[in-house]
Amino acid sequence: MKRIDSFDIAKFILSLLVVAIHIKPDGKGTNSFVFPIARIAVPMFFVIGGYLFFKKIHNLDNTHKANALKRYISRLCILYLVWFIILSPYTFWLRKYFSQGVGTGLFLIIQGILIHSTFIASWYLSATIIGTLIVYILARWLNNRKLLIIGLCVYLLCSVLCNYRGLWQNLTLLETVDRIYPGIWNSFPVSIFWIAIGKHYAESPGKTIQHRSWLLIFAIGLLFFENHIGMHFSFIVEYNDCYISLIPVCILLFEYLISWNVQIHNFQFFRNSSTITYCLHATLGQELIHLLRWKGINTSHLPWTLAIYLITVFICLLFAWIITILEKREKWSWLKTLH
Repeated sequence: MKRIDSFDIAKFILSLLVVAIHIKPDGKGTNSFVFPIARIAVPMFFVIGGYLFFKKIHNLDNTHKANALKRYISRLCILYLVWFIILSPYTFWLRKYFSQGVGTGLFLIIQGILIHSTFIASWYLSATIIGTLIVYILARWLNNRKLLIIGLCVYLLCSVLCNYRGLWQNLTLLETVDRIYPGIWNSFPVSIFWIAIGKHYAESPGKTIQHRSWLLIFAIGLLFFENHIGMHFSFIVEYNDCYISLIPVCILLFEYLISWNVQIHNFQFFRNSSTITYCLHATLGQELIHLLRWKGINTSHLPWTLAIYLITVFICLLFAWIITILEKREKWSWLKTLH
C-alpha cells in the first residue's frame, strides 16, 4: 500500500497534543483552552489506524484478511507487552496491584488490559486491538452504514457519561451503566465509531474529497463553543474526553489528510516518534512530577507545568531518535517492537 506521509506528520503532531492532555502545559486543567483541540488526537489515531488496516485488506480474500488481522493484532499485542514490561516498575508502584494479594493483582492487571489501562494511557492500545476485532467481526454481517450507526450510538452514550455527566446525576439507567462500566469513555467502546469511520473511507476509493475549509473552521468553533457551554453550565464536571463536536471536526480533518499531497524525507522518525511518545510520555511525565514534588516544588502551576511538558517531549523525541538510529543495526533490530 502506498505510504501516506500526511498521516505520519499528523500522528507526530497528535502525539504532542496527547502529551498536553496529561501534562497540562498551561496549568489550567480541564479549564484549559488546550483541551478541546487536544481531544482531537485520540479519535484521529483511531481513524487513521482503522483506515490503514482496512485499506490494506480491502481487496484480499477472506483467508488473507484473517491472516492480516492476526499479524496486525499480534504486532499491537507485542507493542503493548513490551511497553508494559518497560514501564512496570513505576506502574506497579503507582497502582499497587499486589497490595491485596497476588490473585487480586493479577485480576486488576487483566481487567486493566481488557477494559481500562495498565501503564498510564495504555487504554488506547487495548481499545485499538479490541475495537478493530469488533469492527472486523461485525463487518461480516453489517455494511458500513450500520456499523457507523452502531458506533455512533455507543459514542454518544460515552459522551453522555463523560462530557455531559452533570446533566444526568439522578437518572437511574445511566447511573447503572456508569456503575457497571466506569470510565467507559477510556475503553474500547469509544473506539468502535472512529475505527468504523476509517474503514468507511478505506473502502470508498472513489469518494470525492472536497476542500471545505470554512466547514472545518466552523466545526472547530463548535468544539470550543461546546466546551465553553459545558464548563459554564457545569455539564463538564470532571472528564471531557468525548465532545460531540469532535465528530465533524475529525471527519473533516481526516478528509484533508487523505487529500494532502506531501512527502517527507525522514518519515521513519515521525512514524516512530508518535508511537514512542504516546506510550512513554504519561509515565515519564508523572515520574518527573513526583520527583519535583518530592523536592518540595509545586508542579501544578506555570512555569513548572510548561517546563515538565517541554522536558517530557524532549526526552520522548530524543529516545525515538536514538531508537530510529539503533534499530537499523542487525543486533538492535528488536527495538522495532517499541513502535
